[in-house]
Amino acid sequence: MKVTAIVGRETDFPNHQCDELRLESDDLARRVFRKRTAAGRELKVSLPRNTILRPGDVLLEDGGVIVVVRVEPEWVLAIYPASFEQIAQVGHQLGNRHIPIQIYENEILVAYHPLLESLFQGMDIECARVLRTLEQPFLHIFAPHMH
Repeated sequence: MKVTAIVGRETDFPNHQCDELRLESDDLARRVFRKRTAAGRELKVSLPRNTILRPGDVLLEDGGVIVVVRVEPEWVLAIYPASFEQIAQVGHQLGNRHIPIQIYENEILVAYHPLLESLFQGMDIECARVLRTLEQPFLHIFAPHMH
């Protein structure tokens, strides 16, 4: 089945059965892909440019059944800077490596890599490898620049 738009949110269809489309967080930023749902429906997804999927988005409504986006949990590195100095150090290290981040109230998340974990541990900056279900992808912002 072809999908060309998000048709709503899961809460918009309270009396429908759900068929899950399980995605990795990086897939949320993909516009064109083919995947099978949990019930075996093959979807050919071709979304408008700049569309970012979110967990709970409905991609298809078909006879009382909706196809809902779900995100698989993944390992990330949660970083917990304890001071402004540590925040600056983390920002410098991640920015210098062009690593996409997600910032929350008490933590900074990055895709897990053991070298980053080792780097921050060596700087005495608290961090932990944690399993999370992300609400958004790690987005790369490509902008030309020079060092």
